[in-house]
Amino acid sequence: MRDAKTLTRPTFTVPAGACDSHVHVFEANDRYPSVATPHYTLPDGSLGELRRMTEALSLQRFIIVQPSYYGTDNSCMLDALAAAGAAARGVVMVEPNSSEQKLIDLHARGVRALRLDLFLRSSWPTADIIATGLSQQKEDGNEAGDSRIDGATHQKKCSVSIKKIKQPKGEAIGLAEAECA
Repeated sequence: MRDAKTLTRPTFTVPAGACDSHVHVFEANDRYPSVATPHYTLPDGSLGELRRMTEALSLQRFIIVQPSYYGTDNSCMLDALAAAGAAARGVVMVEPNSSEQKLIDLHARGVRALRLDLFLRSSWPTADIIATGLSQQKEDGNEAGDSRIDGATHQKKCSVSIKKIKQPKGEAIGLAEAECA
């Protein structure tokens, strides 16, 4: 991460509550080990450096996204999220067989989204990625296309539909649309 002193400060008034929607936090490898074969070497990017950067840019909030460097071990991101408090929310990577209770627990800790590591699935056809998600929902006792999101402060029933869209080269991509009541 660039030293905050080298950043160009905004020349305009940054709106109250301004948010960086995608940041990563990396800490010491002896405390937070990488996956067996990371796609890159451990970069600089501690929570302290992130705080100095957001202060320099007049940002009040940020979203910490789990880097592929740590795989589905979200410890570093969750520790950073706890230390950052109300200024941050998180995006985690989880195993496909994660329980609904695990997702509820992550939500209570400030997590609001899941990240799908497409590096690991780069050779998969998009339809297979979509099918994997739908079959997991069936295994969890939900009908394909339905997902329930429960949180400590709210409960919503969401209906998720996935539309396949043909691309010029013939591969279909999935577009997920959610409607929550």
